[in-house]
Amino acid sequence: MTRRVVELLVEMVECADIVLLNKMDRLSTEQTEMLQTMVAELNSTAVIQPCSFGKVYVWYRYVCTYALIPRPRASFISGIICVCH
Repeated sequence: MTRRVVELLVEMVECADIVLLNKMDRLSTEQTEMLQTMVAELNSTAVIQPCSFGKVYVWYRYVCTYALIPRPRASFISGIICVCH
């Protein structure tokens, strides 16, 4: 990856409200913990949701949209990023 792409990915994680970590079934426990820690260090306020096969359950989307994101932003989530390994 070029430096510019890496910088863009870091910026996206820093600005995201929700970070979906896809393909988590391919990672070991240590890799999972390391990835979640890295994302949390880049953005301590984001909701981090591990998933596999791109499956994000409906109840989770509802909770993120209406309960965890402050009301003025509930109808518009500024950043959702999928981090795939």
